Amino acid sequence: MLTPLPGDMFKPGQVLNNTYEIEGILGRGGTGEVYRARNQISSRIVAIKVLNAEFSGNADYLELMKREEEMRDIRHDAVVRYSDNSRTADGHVFLVMDFVDGPSLNDWLQRGNASPRDLMIVCHRVADGLVATHARKIVHRDLSPDNIILRKGDPAQAVIIDFGIAKDDSAGARTIVGNEFAGKYEYAAPEQMEGKAEPRSDLYSLGATLLATYRGQIPNVGSTPGELIRRKGKTLDTEGVPAPFKALIDWLTQPDAALRPASAAEVVAHLDEVLRPTGRKSVLTKPVAAAKRGFSWSLIVVPLLVIGAATGVIYSGVWRGLVVEPVVEEVPQVVEPVLPAVVIEEPRVEQAAVVPVIPDLPVSAVQDLLGKIRNCGPLTVAGTGQAFAPLAPIVVSGQVVEADDGAKIKSALEVVADNRPVSVSVAALTPDICRILDLLPPVGDKQMSIWLGQGIEGQANFTGIFRVDEFPVVEVLLPTNLAGQHVWAVFIDGDIAYNVLPNVKSPDTSIANLAESRAGLLMIRLLHSNLENQPGRELFRYRITPEDIGKKLLVTFVTPKPLFPGARPQTESVEAMAEALEEVFAQQGFELTAVSTRLLDFQN
Repeated sequence: MLTPLPGDMFKPGQVLNNTYEIEGILGRGGTGEVYRARNQISSRIVAIKVLNAEFSGNADYLELMKREEEMRDIRHDAVVRYSDNSRTADGHVFLVMDFVDGPSLNDWLQRGNASPRDLMIVCHRVADGLVATHARKIVHRDLSPDNIILRKGDPAQAVIIDFGIAKDDSAGARTIVGNEFAGKYEYAAPEQMEGKAEPRSDLYSLGATLLATYRGQIPNVGSTPGELIRRKGKTLDTEGVPAPFKALIDWLTQPDAALRPASAAEVVAHLDEVLRPTGRKSVLTKPVAAAKRGFSWSLIVVPLLVIGAATGVIYSGVWRGLVVEPVVEEVPQVVEPVLPAVVIEEPRVEQAAVVPVIPDLPVSAVQDLLGKIRNCGPLTVAGTGQAFAPLAPIVVSGQVVEADDGAKIKSALEVVADNRPVSVSVAALTPDICRILDLLPPVGDKQMSIWLGQGIEGQANFTGIFRVDEFPVVEVLLPTNLAGQHVWAVFIDGDIAYNVLPNVKSPDTSIANLAESRAGLLMIRLLHSNLENQPGRELFRYRITPEDIGKKLLVTFVTPKPLFPGARPQTESVEAMAEALEEVFAQQGFELTAVSTRLLDFQN
């Protein structure tokens, strides 16, 4: 449990509705808090989710709580059980559910070294729970490591929790929070980026969750909406993942939903064969539907090409820990017919045509050229190879100062492209934003993630687009191994740089002091809603006005020691901030652990 704070809604020892005695706080979020409590009548330990006061009177959020409570009709050991929905005397709406005692998959992710067998057992259990929820037309939409709890640490007792943004998939049903994106970007299925969610979206999230837990790393989905969309359209990197766990992840996380398992029940049936052998060797037959989707169902697949017949697949295996014992079936010998030789007389060519040889173009040569002509941060070259083959396209993306800079970059590339097609996709930003982007060292975000939300609703904002009168909410999420370091956040608005954190009124830069622990991560809120208040701290709030229309930049630095030796002005010119950063970066022995940038687009 977390350390109680003065601003918590409930206090240890407080009794709700003459029944539930609060024992402590388990978590805090943008819309509410979660507590551990004891039923004074039955002595049963429960978890209580409570809405903040500003949301307890909001019809949309009351509908959210009501719909989540309706999950109590689902009776399955792998699905958290809800039991009550009530309101305190002072107006706080709260939801009562089973308390699941045990670590989350996120704890396993942070610890690392989870075994593929244990994760496949978790997958079997969670998929079985999804069979029950999907049968009721409920799509979770937010499966992730922190929403899967292992009761008593046992993977065979995994429990799905937090159906707060679940979607009713029935025809004509109303979605709790609308049809826009809901979930966590790192684990969400590609179709969720377009506001679409179906049962197979949960299967993608389950696969991405298992892969992240196995690798011990939060998926890197980029720092801009465009990069996120591009990455979601590609298959996940499962290189080095052992079979049959790799095949399972590849199957669950196909970008095209039609290529994933048709249902959670199909995943359960597959894992029944893998994890629960009958004790005898058997030949499993690939289902026709799976064959059409192209998924390698078995532990070992041996393709046999037969002339004049369709390609068949015969395979077998017995799960024993992570050891696969192949069984070789005797295959009837196929004798190819002997065809008479046919001699084709080629026409005589008086003079062979001379075909010019186009040499490979090193990717490094293109990158070097882009490094010389960039003016707004790095320009990215698509692909991971070492060289461009003849006629291979050269695709470049990034930001520029002027709209016509894209055409200039394309012309410069065509000089060295040697007839290769060149495509340049760039966005024009303001010179002040570009000044900052162009001087940042190429360090990377080191798993640092930036979360955007709406100030009043507390709802995730995928696009980064905010409207007039809204209060953008921005949080930085960090791995726990960075707790001993320091953070500095700068907000670029026109030619003004705002030192969001720290500033002269809130000088602390220590991540350990500023961060709140949330699901195994460290969270620091940078931009706050108009409803928040933290005694002793100056909170940075930004209410958008018609004069603020345009793109803004948020830059977050993580360093072993404070980025600057002392507090800087709350506001200063971009020119002054850029000069100060250049001076810091030029210092001998300067270290920068991570840097993350995020563009915000303010519109009418």
